Amino acid sequence: MRKPENWTLTKVKKMKNGGIEGSFSNTKMEKGITNSEEWNFKNTENPHPDLTERMDQLKVYLSKCYGMDSVVILSNSKGLTAGAEQSFKKVKNLVDGAYQQVLNKIDINGLSISGTKEDDKDNRSVVIIGTQLMENGSKCAINSPKIKLSLNTFSFEDELEEIVDAIEEEVAAYIYEGKKAQLDMFGGETIISEDFKKGNLKAVKEEEEAA
Repeated sequence: MRKPENWTLTKVKKMKNGGIEGSFSNTKMEKGITNSEEWNFKNTENPHPDLTERMDQLKVYLSKCYGMDSVVILSNSKGLTAGAEQSFKKVKNLVDGAYQQVLNKIDINGLSISGTKEDDKDNRSVVIIGTQLMENGSKCAINSPKIKLSLNTFSFEDELEEIVDAIEEEVAAYIYEGKKAQLDMFGGETIISEDFKKGNLKAVKEEEEAA
């Protein structure tokens, strides 16, 4: 099944027991009038590593929203004397290691996207949805504020835009091309069922019966 030309991802979320769910919109022009339809999808099969790796890249930007990289920024500061800079490199290695431990405690659960992208103008805003592992073993919800990709409020919007575009492409491949963790040996594909009413659309698995 081919992805509609004006297909836009609006939300993707990892499900607790595997697979992903979310929503997308499809804009159509009918008799000079633009109509936008919102659909939900859900599939219990695990996504391809290309998608999970892209979503994991959001950890850095979620941490930056809360200033968790402040010490790393300081360790990258210039202006030290030669002797001090040599000594500070050892400290920087420790700082980078500590920051990696912070990132390891963050899980990205999903991404919410609002707005549209037209030609070279990106009017989208995103919210990164995640959790952070606490010292007592519990997990605390930690979401980013709404990040407008056309601005430079956080100084990383351009980088984030590229990752959001890649995630959108991977989700489309998951739904329409069956790009998942393991390809179906019988050649099944993820299809969009027309039997569900608007707003209740699901991505379901069509499996061929063994001969």
